Amino acid sequence: MSEYLYYEFCKLDKPISKECRDEMKALSKRAKLNTHGVQYTYNYGDFSGNKVELLAKYFDVFFHITNFGDLVLMFRYDPVEINFEVIKPHLLRYVVDYKQINGQIIITLTVNNQNGGFDGWLEGEDLLAELLPLYDELKNGNDQILQIFHTIHLIYNEDNPTLINGMIDCIKKPLSPAQRALLSTIDLDLFNCLT
Repeated sequence: MSEYLYYEFCKLDKPISKECRDEMKALSKRAKLNTHGVQYTYNYGDFSGNKVELLAKYFDVFFHITNFGDLVLMFRYDPVEINFEVIKPHLLRYVVDYKQINGQIIITLTVNNQNGGFDGWLEGEDLLAELLPLYDELKNGNDQILQIFHTIHLIYNEDNPTLINGMIDCIKKPLSPAQRALLSTIDLDLFNCLT
């Protein structure tokens, strides 16, 4: 099976600048630029830029997915836009991370499927658009996406059905369309995963 690594940066409210376009193009010949972002696809090799620094400098959202089971969403906020007290109870290294860089808040949400990747054919190019509302959900104080990432982590990395069921029971239904899109992306039926 060949590797598939997909990276996408997105600016939400306005087009990216010429400076940004030039820097992103200089990082790789694989850059596919559009008015609000850039995409990179690799079947061998990897993206060489510093994703966190580029996000803090130019973008609002970063998305990465691989065919061997990794998914990363990063959101950049101004400090006044995000309530740390909503994030704090959910911090878990390598799952939900929080850092400040250049005066910006970066929230990193990670799925790492230790069981060997996601089922089905994977194309990253059209996935981020459906996940973008998660940015505003978190900005507006909805912490459910953080609970979902914790639960996905437990499903993929723990063998404790009681703990997993407890986490699933805490998730409010119905899920938002963006939350459903996330689960669809990784081909996980959260509410039937243990049956």
